[in-house]
Amino acid sequence: GPKSSQKKRFESIIEISASEIIENINEADSNTLSEMIGKDEEESIVEFLAKINPDKFKTYHKYIAIIQADGDAIGKLIEKLGNDFIKFSKALMSYSLEANDLIREHGGLPVYLGGDDALFFAPLRYRDKDIFKLVDAIDELFQTKIKPLNIPNVATLSFGFSIAYYKFPLAENLNLAIDSLFNIAKKSDFVNGEKNAVSVLVQKHSGQKFQALFQKTAVLQNTSEPSVYARFKELVRSNIDDDQFLNSVIYHLERDWPVMNGLNHDPERWKWLIKNNFNEDIHKQKDYVAFLEKLSLFVPVFAKTYKDDDLLEVLKGSLRLVKFLNRDDND
Repeated sequence: GPKSSQKKRFESIIEISASEIIENINEADSNTLSEMIGKDEEESIVEFLAKINPDKFKTYHKYIAIIQADGDAIGKLIEKLGNDFIKFSKALMSYSLEANDLIREHGGLPVYLGGDDALFFAPLRYRDKDIFKLVDAIDELFQTKIKPLNIPNVATLSFGFSIAYYKFPLAENLNLAIDSLFNIAKKSDFVNGEKNAVSVLVQKHSGQKFQALFQKTAVLQNTSEPSVYARFKELVRSNIDDDQFLNSVIYHLERDWPVMNGLNHDPERWKWLIKNNFNEDIHKQKDYVAFLEKLSLFVPVFAKTYKDDDLLEVLKGSLRLVKFLNRDDND
């Protein structure tokens, strides 16, 4: 075996972002790849992976997510705990250890996990699972560890993502993740007054930037109606990768927003409006009809979640993220 004095090499960005492709290649290709990795030739690696997997290699394999997570108002919670602090500490320790495994199981790289605080790198998709599956698994694990303590307050985590091209300067990407958490997620102002947020900043290779922000509840407060976050994940998981269709959706929403905004709270009228406005041939294909139906359920919950007047920007950011997470390789 290797000598204990040998340091384990950290994975390169492309090894993390394209991990689902790399783990499925044959031995000969794997050897070629190891040589490239040894020489630190990231650009050649990308070209090589695209060449041997033309159908599977997508834009998102060239992008990495750096994710910073932190408990919401944990300080206040600790004040209330008194003697239960030791139990709470142990629960957090146990959570950190298991979160490490979850991140690894998603093809990611944990950098730091301490109590309610985490920093890790992750691919946008891994073995049929998108990055939000990982966020939800971490959330669920956190709740599983905290619930038995019967803490009077609900403890939640907020996440800040920065998603950037594999060549984007790492230090800058890291700063954006910190910014995404502390200046956007932690300062979010949702209707119910709670945080429990996930903020996503995307820097595209083209220089374009956009962002999306969600509250990670499953349902709207005091209702059984699925939340914006739940509806967003349904749209992502529709797996529509036609840029032209998704661009036309964003274009129509922007064009007709003044009318649509007046109908914000009425799903039935929304359905009618979307059916009538999205009436070109491209909108009538089966998968797209299903997507538009989901969209007509997605938009009305926005006004019940965000205080922000600029709902259109929040909505467009969400839809651009849906497009980004599904598109074919053309960047």
